[in-house]
Amino acid sequence: MKLSALIAALVVALVRPDPAEIRCHGELVAYLTAAKAVSETAFESDLMIQARGSSIGQELEFVNLDLHFSRIQRFDQAAQGLGTLDQGRGYQRVDLQISPRFDSWFDGQGFGSRVDFESQVSLDAFADLSDPTPWLLADDETLRIATLTMDYGGLELSAGDSVTLDVLGQADASGSRTTSFVLRDPGTEIASMVEPVFQRPEAHSEGAGVAAFESTITVAVVPEPAVLLPLCLGLLSALLLRRQRHH
Repeated sequence: MKLSALIAALVVALVRPDPAEIRCHGELVAYLTAAKAVSETAFESDLMIQARGSSIGQELEFVNLDLHFSRIQRFDQAAQGLGTLDQGRGYQRVDLQISPRFDSWFDGQGFGSRVDFESQVSLDAFADLSDPTPWLLADDETLRIATLTMDYGGLELSAGDSVTLDVLGQADASGSRTTSFVLRDPGTEIASMVEPVFQRPEAHSEGAGVAAFESTITVAVVPEPAVLLPLCLGLLSALLLRRQRHH
């Protein structure tokens, strides 16, 4: 490690307390937008945040996102967590597209990449110690953190089954939730681990009836390729036969 990088690391360690040491509830609102189909077997949802009250004027410098409770709900069956799919690789079905303003915070380890923490992804303003980029929450502007895209192709789902992305997170050993944010007061340099208030704005009426930390899509009828081929051949044969009769 270069001397300059080592000095930068020591400075950060001295002025930036461990987020796990200071936790509190803050006025930071978060929510997932309503599910939007992007193909026959995939949908996307945006993770949004909005500063309110005392969190306005704070610097956002760390995000931990946990999909632990995301699930598949098959008709008349118990819900199945993403972590149980694809021999434990179900979380890899969720693609994470970081908002450009937070792109430098991402170390490239997406869902399913971290051993024992497969359901979690972290974004850190200090990922590059030589050029940290905390974001000042100057007002109540709504910010997009990332877009999550879930691919449920090949799971043999039936019409009426549902797929849910859930970012609530689980309670860790300290009792705090694993989906959380770190805010720092620029004046005091005190950092706080904040659990967001999940609340969808009234303007997002399309998400009514669904918890703000969830985004759910109900599967429509999607014929498998093995079914589509005979069907297409049958329709083609019928069309050719009809044309022959007219000639």
